[in-house]
Amino acid sequence: MGVPAVGCHLIIFGQAGRDDLDGALATVAAAGYDGVEAGLLCGGDAAEARRHLEAHGLEQGSVSTNWRMLDQFGDVVSYAKAVGARMIQMSGQHRPDEGLHWYDAFAPRFDAAARQAHDAGIPLCYHNHSWEFLRYDAGTGAIIPGDPQADAASPGQQAGGVVAMDRLLERTDPAHAKLCVDVHWVHHAGLDPVAFVREHAARIGYVHIKDMAYSGPLPRRQGVLRMDDSTFKELGHGEVDLVATWAALKPLGLPWVAYEQDRTALPVAEAIGISRTYLRDRLGI
Repeated sequence: MGVPAVGCHLIIFGQAGRDDLDGALATVAAAGYDGVEAGLLCGGDAAEARRHLEAHGLEQGSVSTNWRMLDQFGDVVSYAKAVGARMIQMSGQHRPDEGLHWYDAFAPRFDAAARQAHDAGIPLCYHNHSWEFLRYDAGTGAIIPGDPQADAASPGQQAGGVVAMDRLLERTDPAHAKLCVDVHWVHHAGLDPVAFVREHAARIGYVHIKDMAYSGPLPRRQGVLRMDDSTFKELGHGEVDLVATWAALKPLGLPWVAYEQDRTALPVAEAIGISRTYLRDRLGI
């Protein structure tokens, strides 16, 4: 079983990564990563993006998109093929006002895009946040009481209803609609990433290896946390059991994994270096 290529998501660089792409790529290469995850670099000019990547000995292993890109998904696929990406990931809307009905409308569009990507030889993977694990009334589509963002005092959502992620998985074809499992956000949803990985192993295209620390009030609410109840951490400096999660993922033989950390209090070079050392020394990748 081979060792996967390891990428660094450029989100950690923020605006600096957009202003100085070569500087960001040089920092990633110096830290020992094989490549990057990012959106459409160089304004979508894949040839130019590839020139920058190759100058630093890197690949763009995955292309990061969101649901707004569905209307121009053909351009995304063309870019991904030209730059040599292994995967495309797409995230959904944050707590949609339309409730569960948003997922009902989104699922067939995502499924069609996933089929298009599959036909092009590049899996499309849905990237979860914690809000996909919120519960909705099956009849009305409205969110179940206890929404963490709307009700800070609630200990958690009431039981019952439909979990948005379950609805999305039920209404997409596992033959081509895959998952980019973000283990931070699974944990943020109050779930066990190890159990989630084992349950959905057949649909996993790749993963975001990501850590978090709880920073909210005590007692800790059950289920999905509020967005400001946690902080992004360098790998091994948070509370996610990354070793056990990787042990569950390792048998899948994933060709590509990505380290993602949305923000850091440290200099970026230091933060991504800490995480690369953790990946190598603790996970063996």
